[in-house]
Amino acid sequence: MLLVLKLVQGVWANIAYEKQYSRWRIDPTSVFSGVKPRNLVLGVLLALAVAPLTVYRFTVEDVTPLLTAFPADPDHYTVSARWLEAQIDAAARGGAGAFDSIVLGVRSVLDTISLALMGTPWPVVMTVICVVAWRSAGPRVAIFTAAALAYIAFLGYWEIAMETVALVGAAVVICVILGIPLGVWFGKSQRAYRFAEPVLDLMQTLPAFVYLIPIIAFFGTGNPPGILATIIFGMPPVIRLTALGIRGVPESIKEAASAFGASRWQILKDVELPLAQPSIMTGVNQTILMCLSMVVIISLIGGGGLGQVILEALQFAAKGPGLLGGFAILFVAMVIDRIVQGAFRRADQK
Repeated sequence: MLLVLKLVQGVWANIAYEKQYSRWRIDPTSVFSGVKPRNLVLGVLLALAVAPLTVYRFTVEDVTPLLTAFPADPDHYTVSARWLEAQIDAAARGGAGAFDSIVLGVRSVLDTISLALMGTPWPVVMTVICVVAWRSAGPRVAIFTAAALAYIAFLGYWEIAMETVALVGAAVVICVILGIPLGVWFGKSQRAYRFAEPVLDLMQTLPAFVYLIPIIAFFGTGNPPGILATIIFGMPPVIRLTALGIRGVPESIKEAASAFGASRWQILKDVELPLAQPSIMTGVNQTILMCLSMVVIISLIGGGGLGQVILEALQFAAKGPGLLGGFAILFVAMVIDRIVQGAFRRADQK
């Protein structure tokens, strides 16, 4: 192990020194040599602080509890938890009307899509999906779509699969309606994007199980709160990539449009959005797939669809039903991804 470690260090050091030498040949003033006094003093102070405590911890039998366990007070945890719970309950009671209005709006979008997918006879829905796949991505994707839908239908997953598509569709519609205008704003205003970037990072990195707690406290359980949780997770990609596409439009093109008398709205509608369309559509595609990945998570708070099948399989350790339901989710995701990507390619070719 020591020989292997030294060999890796030697190879990596050779690469690092070669890069540093190349930088020095280009600009000798940009490469520092020697030891900085500040770094030396900081290193000595850190060594004096860390080394004695570490040696004491591993050499003395009766070590003081201060070094083995942090002196935490359980009462602080209890008080903080009760205070947070009281604040959340008060906010839920005070904003009950606003939260109910949000749930009603989300439910209306979900009911509309559910009526189109689940209220329409299944042969019509299956035929329309296959035709859309054919027109958007070609015959191969249409054949794969027909096979995937046949798998879902023959195993009895048709209705809950359409419920899953309705949940994902409602979340994606809301994400696109809110995300693209926000992305355009952030792409034009660097100050607004700097303010929103930590929020977007939090939305993407915070585990879903964490923000399910306030979702339940404010909006209850069921499909609409699950859609709201999905929106939190799925909206950042369309916002980020829309802003990236708007910022990537060359200034020379916008200046030429302005020189020919185009207004700001015309520049946005006829210049910036068409040139940023590939980036925007990539963000929409990523949002669709990320929303679909939340179908199992939202089943934990009473959401329906194929996620409920996976949750029940996990609860009863049912390996067969779990795998069959997982393949159904996989086929739904692949069908949506192939249709969307095929439509994007057709749009780019035109």
